[in-house]
Amino acid sequence: MIVHLHGHLGQDAEILGQDNDHEYVKLSVAEKSVKDKKVQWVTVFIHHIPNKLLPYLIKGSLVYVVGRLKVNMYEGNPQLIINANEIQLLANPKGGESSTS
Repeated sequence: MIVHLHGHLGQDAEILGQDNDHEYVKLSVAEKSVKDKKVQWVTVFIHHIPNKLLPYLIKGSLVYVVGRLKVNMYEGNPQLIINANEIQLLANPKGGESSTS
């Protein structure tokens, strides 16, 4: 299932690997429900993210992500994971410009 998610990063992007001018990163994104105001944490993995975007993927940045949803169960609780193929930086806590990958 393809999902669209926007939320704030809970921590700086974690680099998991690298090839040429691209990185493989893990993001932790908080999505707040409009209905009940609860926060749901989603783990996002994205391949081929340009190195120039990494300095802006810091705690508090607002991002928009598109990718495939996977749900894992851990100790009876669902863990949401997105394997993303697109990410947009919507706002940066340091006032950086928006960008797309």
